Amino acid sequence: MSPYNAAVDNTSRRDRSGAVLAPELKLRLKRLNSAAPEGVRVIATIDAANALEQFRSALELAQTPLTANAAKKICNNIKRAALRRPRRLDCTMAFSRKTIQTASAVLSQLLKSALKSMAETEESSSARRKQSPQKQRKVLIALCVQTLVALCERAAAEGSAWKYCMEYISVAADLASTSVRDLVPEVSPTFLAVKQGLISDLRSELMDGRISEASSTFASVRGSTPLRQALADSLRTMLERESSRLPISGQEWILTTLGIQHESRELSYANPADAPEIRQAAGLLLLLWDNSADNPAMHEAFERFRTLCEKHFHLYLKGQSGEITEYDSRVHEVNDGGAGRVRLTRPWIEFVDPPHSAVVLRALATLV
Repeated sequence: MSPYNAAVDNTSRRDRSGAVLAPELKLRLKRLNSAAPEGVRVIATIDAANALEQFRSALELAQTPLTANAAKKICNNIKRAALRRPRRLDCTMAFSRKTIQTASAVLSQLLKSALKSMAETEESSSARRKQSPQKQRKVLIALCVQTLVALCERAAAEGSAWKYCMEYISVAADLASTSVRDLVPEVSPTFLAVKQGLISDLRSELMDGRISEASSTFASVRGSTPLRQALADSLRTMLERESSRLPISGQEWILTTLGIQHESRELSYANPADAPEIRQAAGLLLLLWDNSADNPAMHEAFERFRTLCEKHFHLYLKGQSGEITEYDSRVHEVNDGGAGRVRLTRPWIEFVDPPHSAVVLRALATLV
């Protein structure tokens, strides 16, 4: 019998049911059922508000003096709870906003109790102390702030937790008769973490139209000029770059908060971006963009009309063709549904005139 030679295709495998699966699909299915970073993960939302509140009450009523070392031990226990992960489970810990708010109250009470005990024993034991009372206070406050930062970095998706960290810093500064800047220097990692957290919370609140929470977050930095300036700068940036994505209430709040005056005018449309002349100008701008690469004359016409649109119609061309970004239904138009990352095939056009900014024409995009 002559030998039989057959070409073997190793690009796929059969499972036990006889279905053919490509190696890449088999790998992805395996990872889907694993605890790897690409697999299914568990996010456990921790709500310890009641337990923390009961502990705070007990701390307030305690008769035994609370030494600085005992206060640090309590703070370390709370911090370890924030960083602990369940064994043998790839789980992400997420703390509820109420938990972080109550933790801030607990740490404030802890500091009050510790400062009271330290003041009572300061004269009698000052000769035996290895650390001065001022240094002990500073170490305890720093540990409490680090604990709140650890909690806030693991806040649940509802967000808006960093203001409680800032509120604790303000309370601690008052109790220690010092300034926020002295407790949290601008060059410290803690300052940078708090600043970025506050900016992120403020942006999410305004994007969601939660104006009262945005006001509360902005008010929490009243004791820190650098943080207040950082939040004000972030608001200006949002107004310049993202005003069309903000609800009108958010745009108005930013203008009021920053003290920016805007003309009150009678409009024939609820939003001037809906006016026919604005939409016609946007359509013509996009048409000229489509043809701007045909010849130098069309490119010049496009550039001239774009300048006219920016100065007189408040219309701005945003995004670059080929750019990859996260899908946003307010900005992107995707034929096959919207999710994940997309690649732009044409830019979008925004009407930018707060508090009436809006996206006039969305960008065409495809899923990546």
